Amino acid sequence: MPTSNAASTTTAMASGRTRVGRSVVEVTGLAAHAGIDPEKGVNAIEELAAQVLAVKLLARAETGTTVHAGLIEGGVAKNVVAPRARAEFDVRVPSPEEWARLETAALNLRQRTPKAHLRIETALPPPPMVRTAAIVALYETARRVARDV
Repeated sequence: MPTSNAASTTTAMASGRTRVGRSVVEVTGLAAHAGIDPEKGVNAIEELAAQVLAVKLLARAETGTTVHAGLIEGGVAKNVVAPRARAEFDVRVPSPEEWARLETAALNLRQRTPKAHLRIETALPPPPMVRTAAIVALYETARRVARDV
């Protein structure tokens, strides 16, 4: 049986796709010398640590919603109570409804450290492509046509 040296080309298709969003939590505290008067400070890093855990709890494996703290920064020196800290999260959602749930929860975060101030930002570029019956039918038609070709 003859064999062909021609490379076969395959194209991947998707019938649904999550969308990547972004959430940022910024904390403003109050600097103080860590050895002389730490009680005068408000540690933004410690507040941010609590907020990272709270945002992480918004993930839902059963729906495909993931939350990943990818960037964290804060502080000014090791002997200074950190006056600022920031975390940026990669958020992936399968539907506009899941994004709305996650965004609402993120925007309603409240500080746990007295006198700390939070600023929360969320952004979702184009919405997710939700797998519907119409998309599945189009996908199956495309598969059939590709198979016939």
